[in-house]
Parts: sequence; C-alpha cells; structure tokens
Amino acid sequence: MYLVPEAVEIIKKAHEINPDGEYLFMCHCRTINNDTFNERLRKYCNDAGVPYLSSHKLRFTVASTLKAAGVDTAYLQKTLGHSNRAMTEHYINETVEDPKNIEYQLMNALSIC
Repeated sequence: MYLVPEAVEIIKKAHEINPDGEYLFMCHCRTINNDTFNERLRKYCNDAGVPYLSSHKLRFTVASTLKAAGVDTAYLQKTLGHSNRAMTEHYINETVEDPKNIEYQLMNALSIC
C-alpha cells in the first residue's frame, strides 16, 4: 500500500515510542483504547504537519475510496471486521469524486476535517 511521506513519519514516531510492541499503538504492553489512539494520532499529525482525522473518519474515507475504485463489498466487510454487510454499506456511502485515482482520493482525505 502506498503511503504518503507524512504517514511514514507518523508510523516512525509511533514505532519510536513502542519499538518492541506487538502492535504499532500500545501502552504498557497493552493495546490502547480508541480515545487514546485518537489523542496520539492527533499529536502525530500535528508533529508531521498534516490535518488530523479521527480513526473513525479515516475508516469511512478509506472504505468509500476503495469501494469507488472497484473493491468488492465482501472484501471490505472482512477487512473492516464487520459481521454484516449493512454496516459495511453504511461505511461506503460517502461520495468519491474520482474513483479511478485512489492515491488522489486518499491524499484529499487528509484535508477533510
């Protein structure tokens, strides 16, 4: 998966904080909750100079962009960890302007607050 340079920097910062963790975002050898994750994500985005999007908004944006690019809903459902198709369809209701250009859409997603 292609990552913009700013995303690579965010991942590097997270890894520096927890170099031996089983997961990228952990605290005291445990996975972190959603609020803690978003607090850290906000800090990393600010440090990298990119607009912050909550993890939930990112899930909507990525799911919508991939669906618009032709990715099968069943695959998205499995990837997102949804037990039913209706929840996945809820995530892919956003309008995507250019479904043939995933990189363009994901880059633009960083500018939505």
